[in-house]
Amino acid sequence: MKKIIIILISILFLHTESYYRSILFAKISDTNENIQSENKLSESEKKDLNQNTELQLKSDETTQTKKNIEPLRAPEIIATKGILNDRIEIKWNNIPEADKYFIYKSITNNKEDFTELSQTQSFSFTDTNVEPGKVYNYKIKAWSEKRNFSEFSNTDTGYLKLLSPQIKVSALSTATVEISWQQVPGAQLYYIYRSDSETEEFTEIGKTEKLSFNDNSAVPGKIYHYKAASWTETIGYSDYSTSEQGIKKLKTPQISLSGSQFEKITITWNSIEGAEKYIIYASESQSGQFIEIISVTATSYETTSKNEISYKVRAFANNTYSEFSNISSTSGTKSYTGLYLRGIVPGLGQYYRGDKENAMLYGGGFAISALLLIGSIQLQRYTWNQYDSLEYGSSESDFDNKYNAYKFATYSVWFTAGLTIAAYALNWLDILYFNKSSTPKSAISNTKHNKTGNYNFTFDINNDPKSGKTIYAAYNLRF
Repeated sequence: MKKIIIILISILFLHTESYYRSILFAKISDTNENIQSENKLSESEKKDLNQNTELQLKSDETTQTKKNIEPLRAPEIIATKGILNDRIEIKWNNIPEADKYFIYKSITNNKEDFTELSQTQSFSFTDTNVEPGKVYNYKIKAWSEKRNFSEFSNTDTGYLKLLSPQIKVSALSTATVEISWQQVPGAQLYYIYRSDSETEEFTEIGKTEKLSFNDNSAVPGKIYHYKAASWTETIGYSDYSTSEQGIKKLKTPQISLSGSQFEKITITWNSIEGAEKYIIYASESQSGQFIEIISVTATSYETTSKNEISYKVRAFANNTYSEFSNISSTSGTKSYTGLYLRGIVPGLGQYYRGDKENAMLYGGGFAISALLLIGSIQLQRYTWNQYDSLEYGSSESDFDNKYNAYKFATYSVWFTAGLTIAAYALNWLDILYFNKSSTPKSAISNTKHNKTGNYNFTFDINNDPKSGKTIYAAYNLRF
């Protein structure tokens, strides 16, 4: 078995040797043919061959030289961020032996997204092809003819300044304060801030994508200061806008009136949130000119008026007014004619105009004085009859006593008549001159009173033929 294996190996070796010898003889033959072919080249062909060989050698030498030269240093750049409104400035350090610089730009930071923006020999570049609210990435390479390109510089971001909104504040209703502005290029959101004072800290009260914001939490009549800022996800916040002042409108009061002409008039209205005071206006008619008569902090006011007067009210706070309230007028059912006719009887005129206290005073005073006068007259008549019934020849003392009684009664008539006249006169003085309105003259029409009262009390003076005494008769009382 071993012999068979040895024989097979020997046969394989001899076959392989024969194969390689044939290949070798073929290569030698080809080489000889090439040598013979070169010997057959013309002189010009040999010259061209030599020149190509020299150029290839020089190229190899240049490549080897460049490989031995130190490459350009990569520059360092910086781009402006939110400084300029319309452009981005890119600057970098000077690289010695650099002939120019290649600027690359991308919206993302991916290497594949950078595209060549420009070439320059300067150390800065201005990019005007930019939009607000977007962030751009920049990097550059230095280049020279001898040293080719440097490595990329660092990557830096740049973006335009995000403008602040210019706000306008207005109070359109009693429900809110509206803050509005124009669109800011690139802005995604707007933040609104409020403060009680321009010098105090502003706090955020809301944000919106819209171009207006309603401050519904403002207190009516209170002054607020507002600011706003733009915002984008990539850049952040803009600067604050300028501060603007705003105030929520006061609500309109609604008034009601009780009482009437010649009576005490009470004007009442609902309390208005934020109001510092209320201003009351009056006019001779609902369509006439209203004039301010008084301002109060309460929600009611009492007055009197001779005439029919119309009233309205409005609230006030921090130099701002509410709208005028509804108009309410005093009752016109009572007149001066009715007052004067009732004034004939003391106390009735006062009661007619609603002055019950003076009605009792003047009416009661006149009634008492009149009763005293009637009593005095009756007494005078009685004493006169007593005196007159004396017969001739009566004693002098009887005449004197009866006469003195009659005389006293007569004086009583005079006194009580004076009281009655005074009470009646005072009644008319009160009706004519003391029935004053508490509403200023500028707000009411003045009525002139031309009525007068004629009072006459006459006495008949005679001599008694029996006694020779002077007799005073007070029977003719007229008024």
